[in-house]
Amino acid sequence: MLLLDIMLVATTTAIACSSLGLFLVLKGVALMSDAISHTVIFGIVSAYLLFKTFNSTILALGAMCTGIITVWLTEILISTEKIYKEVAVGLVFPLLFSLGTLLICQYTASLHLDVDMVLLGEITLASLKRIIISGVDYGPSSFWFMTAIMLLNVSFIACFYRSLQLCIFDPNTANLYNMHPKIIYYGLIVLVSLTIVSALEVVGSLVAVALMIIPAATALLSTDVTIKNILMITVQYAAFATIVGCVIGFYFDVSIGGCIAIVLGICFFGTFLRTKTEAHFFRKPSSFLPFSKK
Repeated sequence: MLLLDIMLVATTTAIACSSLGLFLVLKGVALMSDAISHTVIFGIVSAYLLFKTFNSTILALGAMCTGIITVWLTEILISTEKIYKEVAVGLVFPLLFSLGTLLICQYTASLHLDVDMVLLGEITLASLKRIIISGVDYGPSSFWFMTAIMLLNVSFIACFYRSLQLCIFDPNTANLYNMHPKIIYYGLIVLVSLTIVSALEVVGSLVAVALMIIPAATALLSTDVTIKNILMITVQYAAFATIVGCVIGFYFDVSIGGCIAIVLGICFFGTFLRTKTEAHFFRKPSSFLPFSKK
């Protein structure tokens, strides 16, 4: 029963992360998820110090604000056209992450938040926190919470599917159609921040980043037909690797999050060796465009 609960929590987390991660990879800002996963620590601690509360909503808002600030500062550096995207990300997130780490070390006694827990998570403990109403056990609270996050992410993608495509591949055309690409992009970043914050307790920030990037990269090696097909394959890879990783970690009594990341890596390199082609997920095929003639 414990293994089933762990798999349910981990799988919903994997789907929530991977569904958004595809659009970050297509946008060419995959490292942004890594940056946000680290800088949210600064937002969480800052929110606690400002409001003196452990209210999850307040902490999540602080994390989301930090995610937006991370992207905003990065975009400012990129707009100067003096440095590349990767360099801009590498300049911003170490600064905010270091500030967050210093605050955690300074106030760890009262905040009950350590860096190892944030980075690695503990899915077994997360699955033990259950919802019990009138003596009826409705399962782990993390499962229902991550399911809500997953549905929110899927709803966002479904509602803004065409807008996301144009905003990623052709922002100028998106402006002509009054789709407001910057608003769509920042909406995506807000959801990425919220998803990463929610995944901290379950799988930790490192595995959350792996779930956002690796399934999408693997799916893009497998097919390049349409974004819809790639999204389905991305979610399937994420769910498969998560289930296998949970089983291996549970039965061998090792880190479940680590096993999930390893299985994800094996899936990617297995696909890479099978295709024996140049990784094409850095290209932007015209067939992806919603108004393409192809």
